[in-house]
Amino acid sequence: MIRHVSFDFDGVLANSNETNLTYIHRTLVNVGVNLDPEIEYARILELWGKSAKALMENLLQEHPEKVNEALAHINKARASTEYHHDIPL
Repeated sequence: MIRHVSFDFDGVLANSNETNLTYIHRTLVNVGVNLDPEIEYARILELWGKSAKALMENLLQEHPEKVNEALAHINKARASTEYHHDIPL
């Protein structure tokens, strides 16, 4: 009898990378931060797969006072049905 099944959903069954990049960028814009696209992408890749807090702290190095606002925004976005609707299966 099978008692447990494990699988890797993100990146295997669903490709959420582009959606995550879009929502991270929207988060920065919503907190009033506009990074050079190359810097933004490089900072995201540095901590890809780490916690949202670590990622936002890295992205907002010049604006540490905006980290909590950004975390609230990204967490709200990730909880929304719109976020999940945008992930291609």
